[in-house]
Amino acid sequence: MCLVARSHNMRFAPDKRREYFDVFYLQVNDPASGIGWWFRYSVLMPRQGVSAPYAAVWCVEYNPLLPFPSAFKDVYDVSEVKEGKDSLIQIGNWSLDMAGTCGSVCGASGPVKWDIGWSEGGDLVLHYPMALYRLPFPRSKVTYPCIAATGSGTVRHGSREYLLKDALVHVGHVFGRSHSKSWIWLHAHDASLGACGNVLEIAASPIADGIWGMVCCLRLDGLWMRGLRWFRLKRPEDILNLGGWRFKVGAGRYLVDGFLELRRSMIAGVGYDDTDGSKRFCYNTKVADLKVRILSTCDRRETEILLRRNVGFEVALPREVSGIPIIL
Repeated sequence: MCLVARSHNMRFAPDKRREYFDVFYLQVNDPASGIGWWFRYSVLMPRQGVSAPYAAVWCVEYNPLLPFPSAFKDVYDVSEVKEGKDSLIQIGNWSLDMAGTCGSVCGASGPVKWDIGWSEGGDLVLHYPMALYRLPFPRSKVTYPCIAATGSGTVRHGSREYLLKDALVHVGHVFGRSHSKSWIWLHAHDASLGACGNVLEIAASPIADGIWGMVCCLRLDGLWMRGLRWFRLKRPEDILNLGGWRFKVGAGRYLVDGFLELRRSMIAGVGYDDTDGSKRFCYNTKVADLKVRILSTCDRRETEILLRRNVGFEVALPREVSGIPIIL
């Protein structure tokens, strides 16, 4: 099964006695405008002698009415990072907790400001078995403090203001000694049943040359399940170049067969600094389409999920992908 934490007070953090990175990110999708946002609060403490540590707050906006995403980032000294019992992270005046977030970044067309709240009913999900959070490997670890909720609030971008109602909210936490070399990530929330609707979360990373391991967390009819699968993939950038990804994985007593469709113009390329001074190039969207067929191996019952322009997806690599500019 997929582990859902009993308490939202459970805390996970990197060992800060050595180099580390600590990232909280949010995906917010507004059903009224069709816009998706990616908000990110991060801290990087590089290996000694590599570079100076820093913190950052950023926002990427995916507006389907515009030709490409827009991205904005403010950098802070690590002395601006504050820890409190009520917040997951606070950088300067901007914070994220289990029930909401507020932040602001400077943009070319005016500042982007957000103030969004959501129900605390969103499950805190551990993507890996608990033992892996106590061990030194994997070097990059993932939890979901609020894997799927609905929220309300405002996002202001220059002269534009968006009043959010029943927006889809996803909060993730990635931390550790260093970033994975490459990864694939997918988040889908079928909110047709409300905040407690079906959820599909996938994270995959290479374990050998051309061999990837996939971890799938599935919530179906209120029940959480976890699935594992190995698959072959030589060039993950082919997913971006072909504009789609077909995947199959088992989760509990279910078989999940999905196809993700990407709009290349709505893929944002961003660069990550790693603790050893190397770079990762992440190609992310929050407005992908997804069709999923879920088959019960017990009674052969089928569930089909169709989502348009609200699925999160990214491919991250140690190299740039031709034709997709790095905008942040």
